[in-house]
Amino acid sequence: MNHPSHNKRRTAGIYFFLFAVSGFSGLIYEHIWTQYLKLFLGHAAYAQTIVLIIFMGGMAVGAGLIARISTKIRRLLIGYALAEGIIGILGIGFHPVFTRVIDFTFYSFIPQLSSDFVISFTKFGLAALLVFPQSVLLGMTFPLMSAGIIRRFPSKPGRSLSILYFTNSLGGAIGILISGFCLVPAVGLPGTCVIAGILNLLIAVFIIVMNGKKDKRAQAISIKENKKPVEIEKPPQKILIAFLFIAGLTGTASFLYEIGWIRMLSIVLGSSTHAFELMLSAFILGLAIGSYAVRKKIDKLSNPVKTLGLIQLFMGGFALATLLSYNITFPIMSYAVKVLPKTGTGYFLFNIVSHGLSIIIMLPATICAGMTLPLITFLLLKKGYGESSIGKIYSSNTIGAIIGIIAAVHWIMPALGLKNVITIGGGIDIVLGILLIGHSRFSFKKIRWYVPASAVVVWLFVCIFFVSLDKYKLSSNVYETGMVYTQEQDTEILFHKDGKTASVDVTKNTFQAGGRNIQGLALSTNGIWIGNISLDPSVVLSGDNQVLLAAIPMALCSNAQKAATFGMGTGITAYTLLTDPNIKKLDIIEIEKEIISGAKYFGEKTDKVFDDPRSHIHIDDAKAFFSSTKEKYDIIVADPTYPWVSGV
Repeated sequence: MNHPSHNKRRTAGIYFFLFAVSGFSGLIYEHIWTQYLKLFLGHAAYAQTIVLIIFMGGMAVGAGLIARISTKIRRLLIGYALAEGIIGILGIGFHPVFTRVIDFTFYSFIPQLSSDFVISFTKFGLAALLVFPQSVLLGMTFPLMSAGIIRRFPSKPGRSLSILYFTNSLGGAIGILISGFCLVPAVGLPGTCVIAGILNLLIAVFIIVMNGKKDKRAQAISIKENKKPVEIEKPPQKILIAFLFIAGLTGTASFLYEIGWIRMLSIVLGSSTHAFELMLSAFILGLAIGSYAVRKKIDKLSNPVKTLGLIQLFMGGFALATLLSYNITFPIMSYAVKVLPKTGTGYFLFNIVSHGLSIIIMLPATICAGMTLPLITFLLLKKGYGESSIGKIYSSNTIGAIIGIIAAVHWIMPALGLKNVITIGGGIDIVLGILLIGHSRFSFKKIRWYVPASAVVVWLFVCIFFVSLDKYKLSSNVYETGMVYTQEQDTEILFHKDGKTASVDVTKNTFQAGGRNIQGLALSTNGIWIGNISLDPSVVLSGDNQVLLAAIPMALCSNAQKAATFGMGTGITAYTLLTDPNIKKLDIIEIEKEIISGAKYFGEKTDKVFDDPRSHIHIDDAKAFFSSTKEKYDIIVADPTYPWVSGV
């Protein structure tokens, strides 16, 4: 005969497993929807930000909605099953709906519009309609499952919360890898969406079967006593607001780290879709490990506020340490590129190395980040704020993450540089840690908390004023050539700027051509050379061939009056087009503003692009630009780019 406690553990284990599968499918949706919407909206920085806002904003709304109504729902797990089921149905039907919307928008609706603003508003509105409802439902799943599990197993709410965060995050870390490396190549974006939808439907069926009989205990309860439901006096609202604010700030800091680390690692690992998936998986894996690590002690903590404060301190310190540990990733990647064969096996090992480097950078801080939400949620439950606090914390953290994304991409990165994305995030966590410890009311004699706090604060100031990212390494094309620039080499950094979509460099290098050393200029984004020219007129480098991109169509269409070119690059192609006096207007569509600044370093080979009144530069995604303009062109030049780069 099975002991009742064994049956409870087995039942709880099934729920935890199903929630891992839910995390698996949830990250598939995030990955796939991002690909779909970027095809629709383009890859410009503002479009990418709006995609994330739609997705994460929906999750915040869903979690906030459940926070308001969860106490009125008697059977939360059945509610969770219904949410999963609807997500599954919408997931299965997503591709045919998307294609019909795209066809109608581009072929029927947009051609009738004349205003660029109305066109953009229409596209973003339709994008929101496509994924916002599913995102709201996804945001509902965690608070529904968490509150439902705590009602059924109320003895250790902290442990249940930690394991739920762990299983959901672990499923997500695996889901992003399986989606990118296995499902998409095998069945494409539509098939991957259908598989995720089927998984959601199976989860819904299992949950409904497990909750077939009415659960008499299924009612809102206070977790404060961890026993039967009791009426308690309402705790102070200011404490709830304070911890919701803390949850939001830690979400902001975490996404500052994520945006900063992804840019840093893109320069080392490459900007391919697979590289992004490896980085995202490493980030989520750290969150999962952190949630798992805190599961046994969370219910026994005598002072969870102090523990939360110390974790915030260490998280900020570890995040700042990545500014130093980042340096070791370059020689490791250089060695891997040089020794690994250019075969399928070599590519597999290259991805293993890439994932390992992502883990080295991200894991210490993200483990700490994974501990924070279970602790904050448990703390509010313990103080008597009830199960509604689960959804409120989740929603606040997601809103904070949205703020972090907007701040990192559109303000901190272009204005203050890549390094300060990390230092500002670290500063937020360190200040939070000091404030939490200072208000945790524990004996200063037992723990000299101010010693580690002072050390971390000193470390923050050292990073702000004395630590910098090596521009020579940042401009290296390490993941493609295995080459790492150093200050001692014959390389001069003429321009370096961290833009919204890429870090841009102009370098003066020594090239081997015709058996002799030639001085040349190179323009690169995230380490990828997109053009180089020889400073010796007698030698032709690959960048000089950009002249042919314009010369060939000009020869075929000698009376062209309107022309456009995808991408500024070095500016040589656009300059060549402008040498034709018949050209009355040239539109240059460039996705990254800082490439425009970098192209100016090519001097007389590009000056006409900036001075000629016929030249019009647009900072936008090319597909988005051409889908919203009614201009007719005689020549359109598209510079061939690497097919493995994300977004191509």
